[in-house]
Amino acid sequence: MNNVLKEIVSYKKDEIKNIQIPDDKKLIKRGFKDKIRGKENLSLIAEIKRKSPSDKEIFKGAEFDPVKIVEQFAISDVDCISVLTDEYFFGGSMDFLPLVKTACDLPILAKDFFISTDQIQKAHNLGADCILLICRILEKDQLKLLYDFARSLSLDVLVEVNNQEDIEKAHYIGADLIGINNRDLDTFEIDLMTSLRLYKQIKNAVMVSMSGISESNVVLLKDNFDSVLIGTSIMKSGFLSDKIQKIKNPKPILKICGIREVEDFDYADQLGVDLCGLNFVPSSKRKVDLEKARKMQANFTKKVGVFQNQDLDFVLDMVSKCNLDFVQLHGDEDLDYISKINYPIIKAISSDHKAKIVYYQDYVDMFIFDGVNAGSGEIFDHSVLGELQVDKSFLIAGGITIFNAKDILSKTGANGLDLASGAEEGSKISQKNIKKLTELLKM
Repeated sequence: MNNVLKEIVSYKKDEIKNIQIPDDKKLIKRGFKDKIRGKENLSLIAEIKRKSPSDKEIFKGAEFDPVKIVEQFAISDVDCISVLTDEYFFGGSMDFLPLVKTACDLPILAKDFFISTDQIQKAHNLGADCILLICRILEKDQLKLLYDFARSLSLDVLVEVNNQEDIEKAHYIGADLIGINNRDLDTFEIDLMTSLRLYKQIKNAVMVSMSGISESNVVLLKDNFDSVLIGTSIMKSGFLSDKIQKIKNPKPILKICGIREVEDFDYADQLGVDLCGLNFVPSSKRKVDLEKARKMQANFTKKVGVFQNQDLDFVLDMVSKCNLDFVQLHGDEDLDYISKINYPIIKAISSDHKAKIVYYQDYVDMFIFDGVNAGSGEIFDHSVLGELQVDKSFLIAGGITIFNAKDILSKTGANGLDLASGAEEGSKISQKNIKKLTELLKM
């Protein structure tokens, strides 16, 4: 544990020595897990959060009033409420729980650093429907003891994980509600790809992605998670309802493929392009230089490595050397090949092979549908896609420009667009075109 986390846990150990457990307010229990699972769209857990150790002023409103905040959450059609109840480090309070519970009809998560049954009993008595247990701060047997105690009180338990060791603990106790925290509690750095790298390792559980999520990246999570927990980006907005609506109705995914220059990558990152494709196919006219690819470091944009029927060791080497977020496959790679890539995968399928969706669907994270001659800049007849039976997000590629982009999105129902020639002038990426595309699709 890092120093901040050690300090928090140490403080909690002292705090519970003098804990006072109030009488049970006997507030009706509401099913937290049942509220967020199995929905057609990604459900939203909105968090009441005042501050944190790394940000002393998160809430931007004139007055921090949990009741008024939750009233805004309720009319914005969120699914559940998370209440940070730690007082010293996060500016919360267990006393917020009954106030929030009686101000709405939504299930309530008590989010704290729970290390004792007394804390759990107090949260229960004050109206919590669910508590958070953090694998990082609990030994396996202690985690099971607290989990079993909470379940004996009919509380749901959100078990937080961040790595493989945490997942093994969660499976050991039989957790059926698991949250992947994109914040590494050792470094406090946030990486959204943590959720997309780990979710396939979680079995038989409702899954929540937590930390670092906003309207600009939530679309990347919608296929593989039941819910997202969002606090900071909502509370910082100052306009809670407006922010929530943007999260619930995200903009389409924009992918620019064929990035070869560091300055073009930096520009795309600055403008908020979701995905940038770096082409490693030897025969491609858009093949990226390895040293340039290694220098491309993003604050927002996710790096997609594009490969086609290439040696698996080479693919994994490029992922490591270039710090790639996604692997995009354009060839006849089979499921055995794909199963050995422990990174999020985008599978490109030509319009005349859409039947392959069924073969790949359970093993990849996103599809791209392109014409027969991928990379040619030729538009294809989108009607051949028909009524796509696809459970994953999909992008359309091929002949897309600023003039037809919105029409193609509307006609195909795609989750986003993948452009190469449409982002170029001549044979080079045009920053002017990137700007026009982001203004068209992301503003």
